[in-house]
Amino acid sequence: MRDKEAETQSVRIVQVAPLKAEGVSNQTVVEAPPGLIPAALEEPAVMPTLPAATATATATASPTASPTPQPTLTPETAPTQTKATNRVVVPKLDLEREVLTSPIVRGTWQVEHLEQAVGHLEGTASPGANSNFVLAGHVDLITGEAGPFARLDQLTPGDLIIVYEGNKEFYYIVDTFYTVEATRVDVTYPSDTGQITLITCTNWSEATGRYVDRLIVKGHLIKI
Repeated sequence: MRDKEAETQSVRIVQVAPLKAEGVSNQTVVEAPPGLIPAALEEPAVMPTLPAATATATATASPTASPTPQPTLTPETAPTQTKATNRVVVPKLDLEREVLTSPIVRGTWQVEHLEQAVGHLEGTASPGANSNFVLAGHVDLITGEAGPFARLDQLTPGDLIIVYEGNKEFYYIVDTFYTVEATRVDVTYPSDTGQITLITCTNWSEATGRYVDRLIVKGHLIKI
């Protein structure tokens, strides 16, 4: 998710009236406590080769001479590729991305460092907690590449989301999805049950040169 002119700028956090239903708009905007949600989220080894071993055997005149030992060649072994410790997996979208922290700096969430990673919004719940765990991801990058949440709109109720944190796994099931204005921050508010919220940009405006809305996917925790 990006502005085509200034996609790397952070956006101010605001608070609005609680979400009543999908598609609700025209809410009154007021200043929010620090650390709730940006008004907009911006969007972005060579295998070592061992030298070939060679050896030349030299014969001797003595009938009792032992053959010259040949060196033992050790097959090259590819380095083990490890997965990120913290990551989110969405099987339906064939999506697996590292989860980084999106810290709050001077009242705004920093997201420009995410690129193809997904950001856990600082101040929201940890995965597996009985509250609202919020992840934000770009819909596209300033380079024109599709972002990690480019196909978030293809999720439907019942789809699985898996979150890995260290050696723990947390399973969520998608409940609903809807679009809100970019100023709606209530989607990040705490909940009293285990919940996941995925956020990305949607509805590009040629007039303003930015995405004006946010696509929200909500799910509930089913297994820790």
